[in-house]
Amino acid sequence: MKASSLRLLLPPLRLLTAAMWQVIQQQSVKHYGMLEEFVSLVTEAVPQLLTDRQRGLLLLALRAKVTLSDPADDQAHLERIHSVSEASVRISSQ
Repeated sequence: MKASSLRLLLPPLRLLTAAMWQVIQQQSVKHYGMLEEFVSLVTEAVPQLLTDRQRGLLLLALRAKVTLSDPADDQAHLERIHSVSEASVRISSQ
């Protein structure tokens, strides 16, 4: 990439980085999906930034935080567990 192209890319990258930093500081879980995409994009572009293990753990933690923070998702998950439990009780009693 030419230096002039890099100079054009830096201001939007800085702006996006600042926005993602605000998401982290404010613990705005509703935007963690964007943060996950940002982490993926940056670590694909600069693989030396994080090890594969660090990257995987970070992405997994972001997904877990989003999943656990949404009560609607929790309820749907609990309903799936309940239906699976009921089905397995029916199967074992037959």
